[in-house]
Amino acid sequence: MAQRLLTIAMMLLAGFGFFAAGQLVVHHLQTGETCPVILFVPLCVVVLGGYGAVLLSVITRWRVRGLLFTVGLAPVLLLASIGVASEVFVGETCPRTDGGVPQCYYSFGLAALILVLYVVRSIFFRSKLAD
Repeated sequence: MAQRLLTIAMMLLAGFGFFAAGQLVVHHLQTGETCPVILFVPLCVVVLGGYGAVLLSVITRWRVRGLLFTVGLAPVLLLASIGVASEVFVGETCPRTDGGVPQCYYSFGLAALILVLYVVRSIFFRSKLAD
């Protein structure tokens, strides 16, 4: 039961991250100026793909789901960390909410929470994850 609750929580959090990143991507495609861009790739697209990979890793039984989780969460957590550091030391870098809060703060918290839930689930339900 506890493993199922952790999985559902991870699924909901990853789904929320995917939805929020999707909204940023749509807004960026409409305006061309929402997300920072590196090598012609808006970083919100990378975050969208990352949350999508995390979501897939949680809802599937594929043998590579651990790898999929890592490949998805690593860039999200890295970009959010860089965004938070940039906000603190440089100034306005991340897209803002309507209330003016940098969205990278939320993405960092969301990704960190997903990671904590994954680690807890892995530690307490190790034998079940090997299925």
